[in-house]
Amino acid sequence: MNDDNTETQLADDIRNTIAIAYGYLWHVNTRDTKVHAARKMLRQMLLSNAGSVEEFSRLQKYGIDQAKLDGCVFNIESGP
Repeated sequence: MNDDNTETQLADDIRNTIAIAYGYLWHVNTRDTKVHAARKMLRQMLLSNAGSVEEFSRLQKYGIDQAKLDGCVFNIESGP
């Protein structure tokens, strides 16, 4: 595997990991501002790394779907 393929695969893996982390936080119901801030930061990272609106939407849906497949459903009522 050459360096370009390795870097491309690494970048794809990072985007997918960010998408899944966003997906997990998307499923969290909470008033906790830290969770809201983390979700916003991950969304911004996805948007800035997606390259297009279509790719952003695909990554966002991928992350939400993967988290759901993993059984991720949270309802956290703690917060300020």
